[in-house]
Amino acid sequence: MFAFRFVLLPFKLLFLPIIAIVLVVKFALLLALGVALIAVLIPVAIALAILFAILFAIFVGPFLLLSALT
Repeated sequence: MFAFRFVLLPFKLLFLPIIAIVLVVKFALLLALGVALIAVLIPVAIALAILFAILFAIFVGPFLLLSALT
């Protein structure tokens, strides 16, 4: 068993740089996709906040004015 592992050791050492490059590319892609997703979600969150502020002003604003008058 040891001889078999010893024979395959050069192949393992040959593939280590390839595996390292694949892992670096994988993590770079994941990081890029995460940054792009956050860059898309920030304007969506701002638009939703503005929409909720407008809806709040339309539906709750009159009640706030009435409660301020009484």
